[in-house]
Amino acid sequence: MRKSKPGFTLVELLVVIAIIGVLIALLLPAVQQAREAARRMQCSNQMKQLGLALHNYHDTFGSFPPGTIITQTSTTQGNWCWGSFILPFLEQENLYDAIQVGKTTLTSAIADPVRLSLMQKRLDSFRCPSDTGTDLNEIHLICDQQLAMSNYIGNNASRSLRANPGPPTSTGAISSANGVFFANRGVRFADIADGTSNTIAFGERAWQLNGAVIGAGVVFGMRDDVEAVNDNNRGLIQTHGCGYVPINSTVSPYSQPLHYRRNFSSQHPGGFQAVFCDGSAHFITETIDHDISTAQCDSTFERLLSREDGGILGNY
Repeated sequence: MRKSKPGFTLVELLVVIAIIGVLIALLLPAVQQAREAARRMQCSNQMKQLGLALHNYHDTFGSFPPGTIITQTSTTQGNWCWGSFILPFLEQENLYDAIQVGKTTLTSAIADPVRLSLMQKRLDSFRCPSDTGTDLNEIHLICDQQLAMSNYIGNNASRSLRANPGPPTSTGAISSANGVFFANRGVRFADIADGTSNTIAFGERAWQLNGAVIGAGVVFGMRDDVEAVNDNNRGLIQTHGCGYVPINSTVSPYSQPLHYRRNFSSQHPGGFQAVFCDGSAHFITETIDHDISTAQCDSTFERLLSREDGGILGNY
């Protein structure tokens, strides 16, 4: 009589395969969550370094850098922005000198093939590790050229993008830049009446969310003829954000369909990361109190964006 050889029966093999499948189904989400947690921590650390660079800039020049320097009224003029101004404080002084930030216009720098190539190289300091965007920003062209993409944008206003600061209207409506970055002037610690620990300096914007291209931002600067240019916003969308649209929204609540490209967003589930004016990093959830139905600064997120609203913050 032939002896049976040890081994798996077909039923046993199928049971083992089923068990392995269940284990993979249980472990894979945990692995993905662990990887995202690591990417989010790396992103937070990078943003803190940018926050430290802002503080070192303030120590050197007595204020944060201007959001942008606008020297001409031409809508084809490229303008240097805050990301360029802090390069020396990010161990990028050689790049800063090579592209001649502030010594020539951004338009002139882009016209030079050598300097253009430098501005088209990826800068990891300005990129969220979770973001899936390309190295160059093909949405926000500057002088018809693609420059290095940035996922970190300056806080311009609690309402809509505005080039210039100013007080609320007589009805309390916000019609100017009440954030931290705007045109031609740097904000000092003394200007942040609500306190540096209560005011967002900059935050994230994703390249793409839920299939909709948001566009992220640009490291070096902006061009005036982006999105409905006028004397109010001057194309700040390329390097600045505001509270005009809900966090992580890909649908505009207003008549213009692309207003969601002005907001703050990220690939981190549930919200975005922000660095406050004191250099601390916080995760801002998309469920934060945020009222876009009025032009007043009357919700928690809007008050975090305003440097001088005088309101009482809610939980975030």
